Amino acid sequence: MVELLETPVRQTQNTEGDRVILAHAYTKQGRLEQASWYFESITEDEPLSKDERIAYCNSYAYVLARAGRLDDAKAHVRRFDRRRWPKAERKWAEALLEASSAPSAPPEKGDPSKRRLH
Repeated sequence: MVELLETPVRQTQNTEGDRVILAHAYTKQGRLEQASWYFESITEDEPLSKDERIAYCNSYAYVLARAGRLDDAKAHVRRFDRRRWPKAERKWAEALLEASSAPSAPPEKGDPSKRRLH
């Protein structure tokens, strides 16, 4: 994902959704400095899809918390209405709000234990 998006995003031929996806991919690779840089470029001037909003909320909160900015991470999470999110992502965000230290990485979309192959 990083390789696909890095060039167009750096050339500013992108949307905020592209930057969220790239930052989320960097987060998953443990490249938190790069992820933070792209997350900080999000202005929310363009609407994000539900999945992009979830990735933006939880992944950026994770990056902030890992950088020692837990209060900023909590403030970021509080800005989002999480009531209709998948259970795993919602629970992670709620746990972060109660945490006293940096949390483990946020879950991927959905609970893999409930996926069925047909």
